[in-house]
Amino acid sequence: MLSRHQQQGLSPLGFLFVACVFAAALYSALNIVPHYMTFQTIKSLVNDTLVEQKVDDFSEADYIKSLQKKFTINGVRDLKLRDILSVMKMMVSWLRLTIK
Repeated sequence: MLSRHQQQGLSPLGFLFVACVFAAALYSALNIVPHYMTFQTIKSLVNDTLVEQKVDDFSEADYIKSLQKKFTINGVRDLKLRDILSVMKMMVSWLRLTIK
């Protein structure tokens, strides 16, 4: 059996260092995860709205209005679509979204 001197655990300074690293990782995760979730929500809403609306019957105002309603329903309040989104119909079946 090992003597008590050889079985030392984590020193208080070592524990403080590990606690600080854990706290920094937790703080970073708590700040990044909500932004990531909002991004994924916006991405799915844009894709779903494109699938729902037919490109042949497409108008920019209707698309932005529909997307804004979905943003309101899903709690995305920080974005004004008219400021960040530009929509153009390129060809008969192609649509181009430009996010500023």
